[in-house]
Amino acid sequence: MPLYMDIHEAPGATEDDLAKAHLADIALQDQYGATVHTYWLNKRERHRQLSP
Repeated sequence: MPLYMDIHEAPGATEDDLAKAHLADIALQDQYGATVHTYWLNKRERHRQLSP
C-alpha cells in the first residue's frame, strides 16, 4: 500500500493545536481507509506534517 505525506502550513499554530488536530485525524482515519502514523511541527517554519 502506498504511503502519503500530508503537509499543511499552519501560521500561528501551537504544539497543542497540532496535537489536537492529530487526534482528530486519528478519529476520522477509518472513515477514509487511512492510517495516521505520526506528525511533526517545524517550529521555525510553522509547518505541520503528517507522515508514516
